[in-house]
Amino acid sequence: CFDETEKYLKLAMDNPTPLAHQVASKRFIALLYHESAIAEAEQAIAIDPNDADGYMAMAVALIYFGKPKEAVDFVKKAMRLDPHNIANHLYTLGLAHFGMEKFQEAANFFERAFELKPELGLLQRAYLAVAYVYLGQEEKAKAELDDPNIESREQYNIWVKNRASYKNPKDRDRLLHGLSKVGVE
Repeated sequence: CFDETEKYLKLAMDNPTPLAHQVASKRFIALLYHESAIAEAEQAIAIDPNDADGYMAMAVALIYFGKPKEAVDFVKKAMRLDPHNIANHLYTLGLAHFGMEKFQEAANFFERAFELKPELGLLQRAYLAVAYVYLGQEEKAKAELDDPNIESREQYNIWVKNRASYKNPKDRDRLLHGLSKVGVE
């Protein structure tokens, strides 16, 4: 799967579009090349400054780079450009506030995102659960991940931990510590 992703991304970069740069940005986050992720998001925005997804790519890159406060303005810009995708924007605002250790605000954004789009996913629920942990609501946190769709808890644990692609170990440790409190080892 990794090789095919790289192959298609390389093909897309032969004639890059904003989407190609957005995908490259996400790929660089996963590979822990945060500066490159930001550069790709900048390219996406430069090609089409009216594409909300470029601003969202930048916001996510900044969050994982350790600059969540700077990410907020990019999310707000995306919200103005694409008011129909509010759930994803709210979720990303939740990530930013989680990164700023504003756990109540993070939980509020995550909850609102799930109200609008309950199918957001299990990874997103992990962040909500961890926000609850830091708010002292461990039972609520555990209930958040008590999902029959998690067929293999061990596989889920690996999946979540591998997406903790933060540049700053402190940010990664914050997430992993909270996850350990709800049984994700």
